[in-house]
Amino acid sequence: MKKMETSAMSSDLSATKARSVLPDSDSRFGIVLNGSPLFTGGAGSGESEIRRFVLENDLLEAIIGLPTDMFYNTGISTYVWIVTNRKPAHRKGKLQRIDASGFWQKMRKSLGSKRRELSEDHIAEITRLFGECKEVSIDPETRKPISRKALSMDEQQVERSAAMKCLMGWVRLYPYNIAQKVQIVVGHYWLTAAPLLNGKGKAMVVVSRRPEAVHWQLAIDSYIKEMDYPLRTLVAFSGEVNDKKSRPEPFKESSKELNPNLKGRDIRKAFDGDEFQILLVANKFQTGFDQPMLCGMYVDKRLAGIQAVKTLSWLNRCHPGKDKTFVLDFVNDPEEVLNAFSHCSCRMRAPETLLQKSILITL
Repeated sequence: MKKMETSAMSSDLSATKARSVLPDSDSRFGIVLNGSPLFTGGAGSGESEIRRFVLENDLLEAIIGLPTDMFYNTGISTYVWIVTNRKPAHRKGKLQRIDASGFWQKMRKSLGSKRRELSEDHIAEITRLFGECKEVSIDPETRKPISRKALSMDEQQVERSAAMKCLMGWVRLYPYNIAQKVQIVVGHYWLTAAPLLNGKGKAMVVVSRRPEAVHWQLAIDSYIKEMDYPLRTLVAFSGEVNDKKSRPEPFKESSKELNPNLKGRDIRKAFDGDEFQILLVANKFQTGFDQPMLCGMYVDKRLAGIQAVKTLSWLNRCHPGKDKTFVLDFVNDPEEVLNAFSHCSCRMRAPETLLQKSILITL
């Protein structure tokens, strides 16, 4: 775990640094990065301004998702950014994504966490797919590419463009990224929040979108079963989630894969009892949720202003013996969250853990 320091770079300096990466002459090169550069930093931060500069100037040609376990001493997901200042006409205003996570072969001898490698055939196939200028996903069962058109970018709203939103969503749904966070959440909850209130402390996981809620739920239930934790979870979201990769039919709250033990009950009432310990939510229960035994909150969603106040104040419900709460945040800057509480005209206050700065984790 590593606390992320707030960037002190100004917008002008960030743009200058971004310009300095590219030579004056025409060039194209690849950079291997983890997922953080896609979403680290809020609007106006140094990181955000670098992304803005790269996209506004149409310098990012493609992002290629590599398999996990490709590098020594780390299994983290990595990506190749193809950057160029000489995009051909048919690529201008477009961003290509290639999911090559299924292209790998086992190494004859592992080197720490480095257990996989790209074969010459894999490299040739990725090169061919790049040349076709199509968005490509790999079917996990057949390991064959599924192609679509490359994403078009809205040049007037680059930072909030469909290309960047879709790209960030692609990274956030990467199975390895979710699996790493799941391990942290379950482990932290089991050691810190679960023992509270005579072993009845509950936790909530807040994610950004409904597809994330589905993937998180499937991953957390799988991990709990694998590690034999005596825990049960619930997931709450509105409407349906279409995820053809997971199953042909849309997911609903009532789907047996997600909430098999709900049995027609209201989720809030079911979570009141001792049967369930962790609740995952995506844009639901923003108001009117009251669970006094909630002692831990795990945030994987950007929170700002009154939304941050309402969400984190779920922890403030009183219960006999409740004198401690925990917030573990994967996304937000603690200072920004505290600032949201300081500007709130209501009488809510930040949970005690926030006053000591919540834990901000980058994966």
